Amino acid sequence: MRRTKNYGGPLLALCLALSGLSSAYADTTTTTVTTKTTAIDSPSFVLPSSSYVVVDPLTGEIKGDYTVGSRILNGLPLSGNYVVMDKVARRLVGTFDANGNLIDIASAPAASDVIVTVDAHRTAVENQIDAMLRAEAITPAQADTMRMDIARLFPATTTTTRTVTYNNALTADSELYSVQARLLPLSTKTYTSTKVVTPRFLSVNGQLILPDDLTARRMQLERRLSDEYVSGHLSRDQMLALRSDLNAVANKEVAFRSGGLMSSNDAATLTADMNAMQSRMDQCLANRNAGLQIGTKVIVP
Repeated sequence: MRRTKNYGGPLLALCLALSGLSSAYADTTTTTVTTKTTAIDSPSFVLPSSSYVVVDPLTGEIKGDYTVGSRILNGLPLSGNYVVMDKVARRLVGTFDANGNLIDIASAPAASDVIVTVDAHRTAVENQIDAMLRAEAITPAQADTMRMDIARLFPATTTTTRTVTYNNALTADSELYSVQARLLPLSTKTYTSTKVVTPRFLSVNGQLILPDDLTARRMQLERRLSDEYVSGHLSRDQMLALRSDLNAVANKEVAFRSGGLMSSNDAATLTADMNAMQSRMDQCLANRNAGLQIGTKVIVP
């Protein structure tokens, strides 16, 4: 059984403020969610010149182009149930208050549906950990490590007034996918790459982005490779070899995207390359873990 490590770097503490969502908040007192709003014409929140689209935060689906100052999209009023994304950088920048004014996503409260969805995701991951522990697919130590990682995202608190921002909620959701990515090879007890856990949004340097499937996959592999090496699960030679493979994939992606839209054949090529790279990394981890179980002497492949 391989050792586990927290993926996702520094975890942002998420304070989910809706009462009655889960046992994780059983000791939470009466809660009031406060809303910070910044009008679109406020000097403190001005969108830079770019192209923007409106996105459904529950699915990551782009609903249409956003015109700065508009309060309506496709004949329907804009609300906190939508977020605005920079179309070029694919970075989330804002949402809307009750009057349809654009407000900063870093301070804007997440929609209640988003909070409930993130909390349901947390419960599903915890249930998966419990099921795998009962099946002896993971050790108690591995289960405890993953539970502690989740607990850092959803801390119990007695704070009576707090704001659950979109940044908090969607960052925590992204980190839950990181825990699932660690469970995946353990759950099958084989090291295949037939399944990939892909988050809707990724937190990169404190900013939320909406990657396409290929970019999300590559970024996930990059983060996992770095963390496995830092944790001592991969040797330096293994890390460098796998890093070279991943750099080759990134270079191919740049070339494939240079002409605009990527063809389906190019996308399939990148997917196959990343599948092969993930299989090699999983096999390195499996071999190393087998060496650790032989005795006190560590055998590194």
